[in-house]
Amino acid sequence: MPEYRGLRILCWLGNSVTVLLFSSGLMVARGGTNAAPVPKDLLSLQTVWGAETNGLRAGANWELTDKMNVRIFVLTSKTNVAWTYVAPPGKKLMKWELRDAHGTLLSPLSGKAVAEDMPQRISTQNLPRRPASGIHHRSTIDNWLILGAGTPVIFRDIVIQDMYRIKLAGNYSLTLSLAVYEFSSDEQFVSRLVLPPVVLKLHLRESADP
Repeated sequence: MPEYRGLRILCWLGNSVTVLLFSSGLMVARGGTNAAPVPKDLLSLQTVWGAETNGLRAGANWELTDKMNVRIFVLTSKTNVAWTYVAPPGKKLMKWELRDAHGTLLSPLSGKAVAEDMPQRISTQNLPRRPASGIHHRSTIDNWLILGAGTPVIFRDIVIQDMYRIKLAGNYSLTLSLAVYEFSSDEQFVSRLVLPPVVLKLHLRESADP
């Protein structure tokens, strides 16, 4: 594929953990007997990791900032896949559901939805591209997921306060799932791979007055 593949830097920001939080304690999410464990240095009480599939898993870090930020990650246990995957156009999610303590689904503010249906396959030539600039004399594919074994890559950040008007402070449940796209062997198209869901238990503050 005639793409510029220069040096990229992987960043790990925030804390993370491979647990699901329940009132009875902590439970590790498992994807099967052959699933690779999450590295110990990525374990903490602020993040949930989903089960592993095809050597990949999604995770979400919960940071109680003024705007209540959720940071979503992709982690791989596979090697030599640095340029194998891209995020969906717009980094949309497969699923994003926020429910209150009674199980009622909250609707996002107008124009703020982050989940949508995605095609199973996309031609490489139809992937979003960055315009040519500087030393790059041709456009390059956007949203590469530059994955390295054991190093989480930021998929995207989502701010709860920007998406919802939280009327009552209290306990909420967030379920999200995402897909990544994998290049074919001839690099002519990418195919969708849906990662197992991640479930977070959140305590949200009431939204500030506009």
